[in-house]
Amino acid sequence: MPDLRRIPRDIDFLREQPVYARSLQGVEECLDLAARRAPGDASLSLSQAGRPVAWAKVQDEHHLLTPAGQTLLACSDRHRDGVTDGRYDPCLTLDFGRVLTGYAEVEVDAPAGAVLEIGYAERLVDGRFNISLECPFADRATLAEGPNVFRPLVWRSFRYLRLRLKECEKGLRVRAVRAIEVNYPYAARGGFKGDGRLEKIFDICRTTLELCSIESLMDTPYREQAQWLGDVAAVTVPGIYACFGDVAMPGKFLRQAAMNTRPTGLIANISNVSSSAWSDDIPDYSLWWIMALWRHYLYSGDARYLHECYPEMQRIMRTHLERLRPDGLLDSMFGWVFIDWAAVDTRGTCAPYNALFAGACDAAAAVARFKNDQWAADTYAAAAAGVRQAFASTFIDPADGIVVDAVDGATRSVRRSEHGNAAAIAFGCVDDRLADQIVERVFAKRSVPTTEAQPFFMVVVLEALRRRGRRDLALRLIDERWGQRMLDRGRTSCTEEWYENGSWRHGDWSGFQRTHSHAWSACPAEFLIAGLAGIEIRKPGCAQMQIDPYHAPFAYGVTYPTPRGDVRVRWDGAAAQVELPPAVQRV
Repeated sequence: MPDLRRIPRDIDFLREQPVYARSLQGVEECLDLAARRAPGDASLSLSQAGRPVAWAKVQDEHHLLTPAGQTLLACSDRHRDGVTDGRYDPCLTLDFGRVLTGYAEVEVDAPAGAVLEIGYAERLVDGRFNISLECPFADRATLAEGPNVFRPLVWRSFRYLRLRLKECEKGLRVRAVRAIEVNYPYAARGGFKGDGRLEKIFDICRTTLELCSIESLMDTPYREQAQWLGDVAAVTVPGIYACFGDVAMPGKFLRQAAMNTRPTGLIANISNVSSSAWSDDIPDYSLWWIMALWRHYLYSGDARYLHECYPEMQRIMRTHLERLRPDGLLDSMFGWVFIDWAAVDTRGTCAPYNALFAGACDAAAAVARFKNDQWAADTYAAAAAGVRQAFASTFIDPADGIVVDAVDGATRSVRRSEHGNAAAIAFGCVDDRLADQIVERVFAKRSVPTTEAQPFFMVVVLEALRRRGRRDLALRLIDERWGQRMLDRGRTSCTEEWYENGSWRHGDWSGFQRTHSHAWSACPAEFLIAGLAGIEIRKPGCAQMQIDPYHAPFAYGVTYPTPRGDVRVRWDGAAAQVELPPAVQRV
């Protein structure tokens, strides 16, 4: 094994607390059948459909919801009469009422050899517990005689916990079933109070950021637990600043990501696992990372990562500059041009990709100026200007006056998306007249059919609307999409896409489960604080800030934490009040 250099822990230790289930979703018995082709897969038996308890024994099951009391469980023994066909196992599904991350902990008094299976699910499928289709997360323990306490070595993400007892006709007593919830110990400094419905949307978004923060910043704690580069850079990190004021976790992310630079000059998609599959790297994610690098300095005032990560930033920029056309636009970027899980045309010269590149050039030029690298600053600024100069004439369709997704050769794409149009505004690629025209046709009147942004790219849509003074439209979209599609459907955290049972991402329906805990869907958490307050950081460390409170039709109050103290903005329906720490200047 090669020598490894250990790095001192640079984030706080995790917080743990016991949590008990809120209700019993199901009490059943299941026929004891072998999974012939996968005998070691406990997810199959835990996903088996059951029936009301008739032969197995389940007594005092309500005690599973409390720290006290005992529950008696036993498998049926009637098959021993030589006549009855089969043994039945008791199966119980506990509902914790919300998605959480933690360890299942089960205390029992058992006979030797009894087998306990435990399954974990964020959601039910048609009202039933089923983990055999998407994520076969399950544990199996063979118990010793007497008291046993089972706690797995790794935490899971779940709302529903299913217990199945096997090979135990004598019965056992369950003393307690609980989750030991774990999360990063953020301080809830930031917040939004106002419209009750928006408060609930804010809560599920902030909760999702917490669920996705353990030892690293994850896309989801349920399915893959991966620190995806663009997810974190574009949505998670700004949300952490606004909700918690934490800089340690974002800093760790920037450093980990930089340590995963490819020979191509791009950064690997995921930075908490090792992979050599560079051909699948997402180049637009590296652009999001550059913007996050500069934003971290603006927020924190800590220049450490500008110094440490400058070479990685330069490699990303070089990779892109080498692919500029004479007209100033990027054409046919290699790798997996992602943009969003939506049917966006990325062939040839892609509008949203070029807009993202312009934004990354702005950030890279700012970093270069900080480093006194004048050549790089001028080069990156010129590249941004080149994109903006060529953007409208290339991508605006004169027939309807909005942005098309792409131009392939001499052919404009027939596709139009919220992505290309919002990115053009958010990254300054169209003038004010065109920007307002786009807002009116795409987002206000919706007179031109466009591909809808999924939750990830809504961070760009909300920013575009804020820039054009249309926070009313931004709030309408938040209510329509997070309110109607998540909150009204009982979500306690944010789903990966607008739908939970499939996706229209490629234009056609594909039926597969979407997670219920995806931080890239949590951008309203930041918008309902910084967006409503109209906060823009003008000097590093939040030393100087622009604040432009939204004159909403409802009263609200927000708190935006900074390294210099908390900024508080209140709107009572007639006038705004702004409270600043002494070290923060308003411009």
